[in-house]
Amino acid sequence: VFGKKNPPLQSQLDSFLLDYTTATGQLSPWSSFGSQSMFPDAQLTFTDLERRARRLVPHHPYKVQRHAANIRERKRMLSINSAFEELRCHVPTFPYEKRLSKIDTLRLAIAYIALLREILMSGDVLKRALVM
Repeated sequence: VFGKKNPPLQSQLDSFLLDYTTATGQLSPWSSFGSQSMFPDAQLTFTDLERRARRLVPHHPYKVQRHAANIRERKRMLSINSAFEELRCHVPTFPYEKRLSKIDTLRLAIAYIALLREILMSGDVLKRALVM
């Protein structure tokens, strides 16, 4: 019984160690014992066992997916932020104003586009009046 590995039990132990590490920030419940073994003649210390257990912990698909999703979200936010920076360059502001927030940038851009449209339309009206 003790000579054979029990995969479900090993998986439960690995999962427990991973959950404990995530929840407490300690490497394992045995971290408080330090790296000294309770049995001085033993060749492996608790720290050595921890290292082995951590190496055996499989990458959980959920954590891998979460990590990939976090990377995609970070890239998306960087793209959005760079687009807002570009928009801020094209919207007229006073030099002493602080950097506009995203919502203020959008509102100012909407107002600026409406103003430019009015200018263009008034120019068209003047052209038509002059042509007649």
